[in-house]
Amino acid sequence: NVDPILEERLEDAVEAGMKSVRIQMDWADVEPSPGVYSSEDLDERLDDFEAQGLQVLMSAYAIDSSGPVMPEDLQNRVLAGERIDSEEVLGRYTRFLRWLAGELRGREVWGLLITNEPGPWFDDDSRDATEYVNFYRESVAAVHAVHPELAVSATHTKNEATVTPEKFHAATMRELDFASFNYYAGTIDFTTTGNPTGDTGTGRAAVLKAFQELQAASDDKQFIVQELGAPAGYTDQPSTI
Repeated sequence: NVDPILEERLEDAVEAGMKSVRIQMDWADVEPSPGVYSSEDLDERLDDFEAQGLQVLMSAYAIDSSGPVMPEDLQNRVLAGERIDSEEVLGRYTRFLRWLAGELRGREVWGLLITNEPGPWFDDDSRDATEYVNFYRESVAAVHAVHPELAVSATHTKNEATVTPEKFHAATMRELDFASFNYYAGTIDFTTTGNPTGDTGTGRAAVLKAFQELQAASDDKQFIVQELGAPAGYTDQPSTI
């Protein structure tokens, strides 16, 4: 069920000219048990958005910023150290993606995102970037085998893409159809001095520079900003997102 306040804001956005909308799901939401897929909620959302003439960006995350969001049996194995490109984990995900790609054919869905901000988990677990390279490559191939027109990507943070790109982003970006970023206009610790013209990450020049860096990190591919934010501001302490 959609929150009625959110529903009102969605209607406001459509009236103001919004043409595209997100459907965000985790892999675990759609595969409640091994090899069993649930499409009822997805079909309902797609029907509703298509009736409004909206193009859809779909997310079916296997990994989010806090870690894997997989079916429980695989989740436990990956948390215990199994590689995400293992035969069992990647095999199950690619089978799921082939099913999902079939469900999305003929629908007004232009893109599919398979992870969101995997960098923190990648860093914390000291995992090998080749896991992600293999995972992305085989996931994209699985989707394209069924639905060649569906563009596939994974969302990385601006820091993942620009601070140490050779460690993770550069290698994985080569496997994706387009680039997707989360960008918050603030300093690295999510604070700002409040100086709109200073080098705080929030001034016009700093934001323009950030977008130029994202374009450069996109491997000559089109890019989107999935999450866009900035410090809201407090009167008695530094701003946080």
